[in-house]
Amino acid sequence: EQLAAARRHPARQQRLERCGEALSNPSYREHSVAEIAYQWGFTDPAHFSRVFKQHFGHPPGHCRR
Repeated sequence: EQLAAARRHPARQQRLERCGEALSNPSYREHSVAEIAYQWGFTDPAHFSRVFKQHFGHPPGHCRR
């Protein structure tokens, strides 16, 4: 399923990867999940959370633990 999604939305998949990197990076700790999502072109935090979870298998906040 993830491979099929990547073929349908390659740019979105790349932006999700960048968001995942930023969320895991300690230097971005002061930025909220929504701020990071907006930085990479996601305009709806709820949509971002859904597609992030579909892509990575866990919610974006999990990267911060």
